[in-house]
Amino acid sequence: TSLVPLKSQQLVIERKAADSFGEVLAQDQKGRTKPLYTISSDILRKVSRENSFDGLSPMQVFLGCSLDFYHWQNVPLIKVSNEELRRQLNLKGEKAAFSDLVKMGENGGYMLSALVDKAYSKSESERTKFDKEVIKVDERVNICYMISRGDFMRMFPLRDGSDHWGSAEEAVKHGIGMEDSLFVVSVVPLWAQSVTSVGQTVAPTRDYIEALKNYQRHYAGYELPSEGKVNAELFYYKAKIFEKLFPFYATVGLIMIITIIVLIIRGGEVRGILLKILAGLIGAGFFFHTLGLGIRWYISGHSPMSNGYESLLFISWVTLLAGLIFSRKSLLTLAATSVLGGLTLMVAHLSFMDPEITNLVPVLRSYWLTLHVSVITGSYGFLGLGAILGIVVLVMMLFIQPGNRERISNVIDELTVINYRTITLGLYFLTIGTFLGAIWANESWGRYWGWDPKETWSLITIIVYTLVTHSRMIPGMKDTYTFNLLSLFAFSSVLMTYFGVNYYLSGLHSYAGGDPVPVPVFVY
Repeated sequence: TSLVPLKSQQLVIERKAADSFGEVLAQDQKGRTKPLYTISSDILRKVSRENSFDGLSPMQVFLGCSLDFYHWQNVPLIKVSNEELRRQLNLKGEKAAFSDLVKMGENGGYMLSALVDKAYSKSESERTKFDKEVIKVDERVNICYMISRGDFMRMFPLRDGSDHWGSAEEAVKHGIGMEDSLFVVSVVPLWAQSVTSVGQTVAPTRDYIEALKNYQRHYAGYELPSEGKVNAELFYYKAKIFEKLFPFYATVGLIMIITIIVLIIRGGEVRGILLKILAGLIGAGFFFHTLGLGIRWYISGHSPMSNGYESLLFISWVTLLAGLIFSRKSLLTLAATSVLGGLTLMVAHLSFMDPEITNLVPVLRSYWLTLHVSVITGSYGFLGLGAILGIVVLVMMLFIQPGNRERISNVIDELTVINYRTITLGLYFLTIGTFLGAIWANESWGRYWGWDPKETWSLITIIVYTLVTHSRMIPGMKDTYTFNLLSLFAFSSVLMTYFGVNYYLSGLHSYAGGDPVPVPVFVY
């Protein structure tokens, strides 16, 4: 049998069979055609906040819920993070089953109904953590309900003159022929039967998948992703390169920083087999980082810089690139960039970032996206390196004693020179990127400059870093301490330009809309 034995009665298809069905294409809610495995991964991450569930792959969970929701509705899948909400719902763990929140029978109903109405009646700025969690859980419940209706199994071209796909029921309603209707309605149940039957009583499972792929190619009405792209996307989602890189970068970088600082304080030379191995590991991580960005670019068909998540991936990449460039001058620089790159990737995977691959909005379908955004976000990587070097220098100053003053001062001077060069490069890139943005703005909106919040804060950041780079010419600010302190605090203007404008101000460059969300405490 291909069934996985479980304590309860819900259907679980064997991993290999389920994942092979994940190769089949479907249209998501935004109109992008992609493998079912991608859709199942995005759904599981949104509902359970995990990449796998109880040892099951996303496709096993998705197919189980789609084909046997009657039993799967009793499985605790829905993440409920807030302790107060769990207490009100009488939940024993951090996850709730669909049946815990949607009760059947005379005394049934939606358990969150009153709480959801109350949360949505408030403006975003007035919502508490409890209200926000209620809204998130409500969204997860709705996703589960959509799975039960088959809303994500949009595998069949509707053949109505549009490019839209739908579920089997929707395709039949659009009046396809009798023979095609029979195929559309029966192909998935027959495949499910073939992978859950004992013995060779039904056709080989691969035949149904190939038949479904051929049907999609024949009636799609537009060019489908090539087999190479589909395989690349499956590899990308299964490998989870970036999620594995951020703890890797941070761990290796911290070990390297501690090792180097200890060697400097004790008077040892900053070299040796351990440091070479750590530097090699960071180089290997950078290789896989580059590979991940390249695969994402190939899959999406556009440079991976179109939203907050992708730009953070690129900023992290540029940060590591800057560290590798200056690593010949100082291994401490490489270690610092490894930590910063890891932290940047960590922020990219926080709950408010969406890693889903989507189609570009019309205004971004331009070669200027690659030119302007790559130069601007690249500058953030160099300026971020300047901030982290500023921190390292300030920390090194704490360890100065009469016996090691000359040795540590030499390291501080070396890092300060690298910091100055890094910030200068970042300022050049930021200025050039802002000018390129003005040219793109003229093409898109018919004006070079409109004092949009993003444009204004880019100008402010340029002025701030111009002050930092020229501080050595200002009386009273010529010392090493002041320069490194300024390079650290100046990065707050970059954070405002990137996070503040994108998520808290309304403008042509903003991702958010409506009332600004209160700034989380961790930002400060």
